[in-house]
Amino acid sequence: MATLKITLILLFLILWIKRKQDLGAGLLIGSFVLGILSAGFFDVLKFMFRSVYATDTIDLIVVMILIFYFIEIWSKTGGTASLCKNLNHVIKDSPVALVIPPAIIGLIPIMGGAMVSAPLVKDSFYAKNVSPAKQTFQNFWFRHIWEYAIPTYPGVIISAGILGVSYGKVFALNFPLTIFAIIIGSIVGLTGIKYRKPDLLNNDTSGIKGLLVAFLPLFVILVPALVFKVPLFLSLAISIILMALVNKISIPRLNGLFIKSFNFNIISVVVGIMAFKYVMEDTGVIVQMSREFISWKIPVLLLLFLLPFITGFITGITQAFVAISFPLLINYLSADNNLLTWAYVSGYMGVLLSPVHVCLVLTKEYFGASWKDVYKILIIPCLFMLAAAFFIIKIRG
Repeated sequence: MATLKITLILLFLILWIKRKQDLGAGLLIGSFVLGILSAGFFDVLKFMFRSVYATDTIDLIVVMILIFYFIEIWSKTGGTASLCKNLNHVIKDSPVALVIPPAIIGLIPIMGGAMVSAPLVKDSFYAKNVSPAKQTFQNFWFRHIWEYAIPTYPGVIISAGILGVSYGKVFALNFPLTIFAIIIGSIVGLTGIKYRKPDLLNNDTSGIKGLLVAFLPLFVILVPALVFKVPLFLSLAISIILMALVNKISIPRLNGLFIKSFNFNIISVVVGIMAFKYVMEDTGVIVQMSREFISWKIPVLLLLFLLPFITGFITGITQAFVAISFPLLINYLSADNNLLTWAYVSGYMGVLLSPVHVCLVLTKEYFGASWKDVYKILIIPCLFMLAAAFFIIKIRG
């Protein structure tokens, strides 16, 4: 029974991650065991070796390496610090200052990145009369508004790789979720905060110029990739080269930054994900499972909610729910890409609510909030996001 085989592998992966083992290694083991249960020993080896040398696998690896390299150079050359400084100069004494810093830092896909913006939220003038739980929400929620769609995030990149679609396609499908996240987060996060009179706001334009300059490295990546369909690895490379030239970084220092940025774990995750995908497809176990689901008459939308949400909640990692659940749902997602929006938001809400989500844990501790108070604020916006996603897929048909 295909469903039983996949369920056993899924449980193994969840337990593997819960024990804080390497996700990539777990996926490779799970792929191999699933292959043994569904095909011959040598066939499984053939499937797994083919996945390593596949074009889409190599593309994912190159993109991930360059993203981490970009982040390292951008931060070490003062780019992120300059961005926050100029932002504070532009929006000083505005309640928007509570949520703009985490939103900007959220453009950078780094583990625990919410802690970069937390001090800016805490030091804001308007933070004086805001509860710790609400400050936790403001920092945490807006730190994560871009991960639905921006192709600098592993979840988006891996989703495109699994579905075999462009990053622009995933962006177009999921960007409405970012819009709804901003609206819902603003209503919940800024409600009850008193605004200063307009004549007290800082209207100095020098900060605006500095802000635009600080944003340039990101613009160089996103505009060519999203508007002109330039391969993401190429726009990343261009941005890295320009930063190196503008900041006059020596070759030895560039080499040092590359070595420091290189993340072997993310490479193993990509290899594991693609091996899992290829074994699932080549053994035909996905088709078998889909037929079983159809025979059991499990509603598709319920299935597309449960698998990603449960995986996301237990792991607290976006790429984990994408890597584990999306290959299982590939038949539905490939037949109707519109359903990606529903599956992605379902998994992502699990991630946002997860008590093992690094950003949530660190932010809660930083502001001294209780789990009870944080969840009281966080659950409602998550439910509204699910409702928004359901509305989006129904409108698009």
